[in-house]
Amino acid sequence: MKLLVLLFGLLLMTACGTPPAAIIESVSVTASSQNAFGGSSQVLFADVSGSGEFNKNVTWSTTAGELSKNTGSVVTFKAPSVTSSTDVSVTATSKADSSKKDTVVVKVNPVPVTSSITAVALTADVSSLNAASPAVLSANVSGTNGFAPDVNWSIISGTGTISAPSGASITFTAPSLASSSVTIVRATSVQDPSKSNTIGLNVNALPAGSSITGVAVSALATTLEAATTTTVNAVVTGTNGFGTGVLWNVVSGAGTISASTGSSITFTAPSLASSSATIFRATSVQDPSKSGVITINTNALPAGSSIDSVSVSSSATTLNAAGTANLSAQVFGANGFSNEVTWSIASG
Repeated sequence: MKLLVLLFGLLLMTACGTPPAAIIESVSVTASSQNAFGGSSQVLFADVSGSGEFNKNVTWSTTAGELSKNTGSVVTFKAPSVTSSTDVSVTATSKADSSKKDTVVVKVNPVPVTSSITAVALTADVSSLNAASPAVLSANVSGTNGFAPDVNWSIISGTGTISAPSGASITFTAPSLASSSVTIVRATSVQDPSKSNTIGLNVNALPAGSSITGVAVSALATTLEAATTTTVNAVVTGTNGFGTGVLWNVVSGAGTISASTGSSITFTAPSLASSSATIFRATSVQDPSKSGVITINTNALPAGSSIDSVSVSSSATTLNAAGTANLSAQVFGANGFSNEVTWSIASG
C-alpha cells in the first residue's frame, strides 16, 4: 500500500511540473526630482523586474540625509543641510539578489538665507466704481533672492465680495448701497505676513431711478463631454447708472464653477456614467429679484471608456520656500475617456 502511495505522488509531481525559478533581472530607481534644497523631502520609487514568482522587496541606503524607512518600494528622502552643492546617492538593492541594485544621485543645494519680501504694491483697473459693479485688483510683490510672489486677500473695512482668497489678480464686487462708501482691501505676502498693502475703493451710491431690467446668461457651449470646460458669461442691463455685478450659483446638477463673482466664469462638467444637466443662475447684486439662468448638458461617458495612464509635469522641480510651480496632468485613455483628475500631496 505504501508503495502505491509513493508511486501516485511521483506521477502527480510529474504531471504538475516544476514551477519556474524566480529570477531578478533589474532594479530601477526614480526620484520626484534630482535637485533639492537642504532639509526638503521628496519621494523615491523602486521598481524590480524579473521572471517567475520573484521577490519585489528592496532595501534602501543613502550616503547622506535621511530615509523614512529601510525597505519598501516607496520611501521619502529628506535632504541633508549643506553649505554648498552636494551630490547624494540613494540606492535600492534587491532583497532576493543583492547583485541587482540601482542608484539615483540627488544634487542638494544650500537653502537661500537672504530671500526676503521688499514690498507689496496694489492696483485696480478702476479707482471709483458704481455700487454693485466689479473691479479687478492686482498685487505685485517685490523682493530679493528667489522670493515668493504669492499673496492672501481680505476685506478689512467696508463691504463687498472678492472672487478668491488668493491669487495675483482677483475680482472685487462692490456692495449695493444707496449712499457712497469706501471699501479697503488688503493683500498680504504669504512668505512674509509682515509685508502687506491696502487699497481703497470708492463706491458710488446708486443714482435715483437706477434699476435693473434683466440678466442674460450665455455659454460658449451648452453641451459638453464629461469633465470638459466651457466659459459662461452674464450681461446685466438696466437704466440710469445701474450696477453690473452678479453672483453665481449652481441651482441643480453637478459640476464646478471657477468663481462666485465676475461677469465671466468657467464651468467644468462632471464625470458621470449617465447624461446630466446642470443649471446655473447669475443674480444681479443691485437687484436680487433679477437673474438669468442657463442649462448646460453633459454627455455620459461612452461604454468601454477606460483610462490607461496619467502623466504629470511641473514648471519647476526645485522651489524656494513659499514659492510656486504650475503642475500639469495629462490623461491617456480610450473611447471617449474623461481627462478629469483629482490632486493630493502624497508626501511632504
